[in-house]
Amino acid sequence: MQANHTIIKSNTIYDLPYTGISIGWTYTFEDNYTNNNIIEDNYIYDVMKVLADGAGIYTLGNQSGSVYRNNFIKNIYRSKIAVGSLNNGFFFDEGSSGFLVDSNVVINVRSQDYRFHKTDTSKITLGNNYFEKSGKNIDLLRLRKLRVTE
Repeated sequence: MQANHTIIKSNTIYDLPYTGISIGWTYTFEDNYTNNNIIEDNYIYDVMKVLADGAGIYTLGNQSGSVYRNNFIKNIYRSKIAVGSLNNGFFFDEGSSGFLVDSNVVINVRSQDYRFHKTDTSKITLGNNYFEKSGKNIDLLRLRKLRVTE
């Protein structure tokens, strides 16, 4: 629930009913045990196949010193049976703060590429990320050096 000093790196995460990676379990901006985590170089695709109100990467609460970078998120849809809020590439939920989101690629998301709920850009450092609705830029796939199965 409150991961700290954890590295989630170079994984392929796919074909899930809900979120690809979920981190944090505090609904406030207050300091907590979720801190100094690194989530990088992951390939997350075809998630959110059943449920709603999630993302390729979902964050919750203050996560001081954490970094989310070089992740490749693709194909985030919404099931016909899903009830609730929309699905996103990144979902920064309540209290999300204190971390860096940089050099990520999010493509082919049916709803918003990213969403804020009870937080905003003044609480999270957004670096240079790339968002594309169509997901047709093959050069990005080569750039990220990820094995992609079409």
